[in-house]
Amino acid sequence: MTSLDTLQDYIGTVLAPPAPSPAASAPAPAARQTDAPGASAIAAVAAQMVANTPAIAAAARIALAAAEATAQPAAADDADAATTRAPAAPPSARWLCFDLAGQEFALELLKVQEVQRVPPIVPVRGAPSDVLGVINLRGEIVHVVDAGANLGLGPSDPRSEAARVVVLEDGGRRVGLLVAGVSNLMSLTYQAIERCDAVQRAFPCPALLGITRGGRRARDKRGVIVLLDAASFLA
Repeated sequence: MTSLDTLQDYIGTVLAPPAPSPAASAPAPAARQTDAPGASAIAAVAAQMVANTPAIAAAARIALAAAEATAQPAAADDADAATTRAPAAPPSARWLCFDLAGQEFALELLKVQEVQRVPPIVPVRGAPSDVLGVINLRGEIVHVVDAGANLGLGPSDPRSEAARVVVLEDGGRRVGLLVAGVSNLMSLTYQAIERCDAVQRAFPCPALLGITRGGRRARDKRGVIVLLDAASFLA
């Protein structure tokens, strides 16, 4: 198990709902003298885990921000509460989940043209640092962007067996995104998407749409998936 797995499992115990109260007629069990760890305790554990592991630092920041947003209930009369619903997302859609720097992300499947193994990429002189080059997609030249470098998470390795190029398409515009690996598809309703200000601060990114919970890495289904706007890569 990686340090990130351990961190997310630990956060899962903090976010777990309380056990149901026993029936009135049942004898009350002896009280346990254990305090639920708060956000500060989580932060201390995370800091220790990521101190010597920069590769998971971004994923840890996202998970911690999501945990803190959940641990701090928003005021009922506050229109700008820490966790609100994301207005930009469709009412219901399917999403493609993929990995970057130990964190799970997702893009709306409607904007995904195809997913392929990493083909030969021809470098382009003078291109931005996150643009790896171009590929020949059935006679069409398509730029390939390193999604990890673009989002500030560090470069992905195109030589990795798990690496894939996700080709996005919208209105005749196309771009390929190099990702560390593609995991699965998921269906998501509008109500399951959160616009989390704490995550926005921890992961300032124009492509960020929101988050949802239930990442595949967390055995108890409380992991965080970061939802990205495909249009930001096609601009």
